[in-house]
Amino acid sequence: MNKRNSVRSNLKVQIDLIAKDGFKAMGGVSSNLSTEGAFVTLNGGAPKLGGILTVHFKIWTGHENISRQLCAKVLRIDEHGVALGFTEQDLVTFAVVQDILHYRQYERRSEHRQMETGMGMEPAKFHSVL
Repeated sequence: MNKRNSVRSNLKVQIDLIAKDGFKAMGGVSSNLSTEGAFVTLNGGAPKLGGILTVHFKIWTGHENISRQLCAKVLRIDEHGVALGFTEQDLVTFAVVQDILHYRQYERRSEHRQMETGMGMEPAKFHSVL
């Protein structure tokens, strides 16, 4: 049975987590994103169950990286990652998720380019000659 009230997107976004209790920042990838929360696969370590975190989303706009932040609570930890619930269900949370969804086309193009070239996530910069 699905207990979620909001639509989820399986979009993958680079993130950093910083815990309010002094837990060090750790990187990972968010997925299963909605206005209520996200699932995060971490690069190592795990925050405390019930801990409050600041989630920094790193969003590629097609020209530069921007960062959006939300506060979240650790709802579940398993062998695949961490389930987070956003602590505020307000206009700011909605706007951050909409920003991420809006720029997903650029993230996907960047990932596709990375797979083809084996290079990093940021696409090459081209200069036009007029």
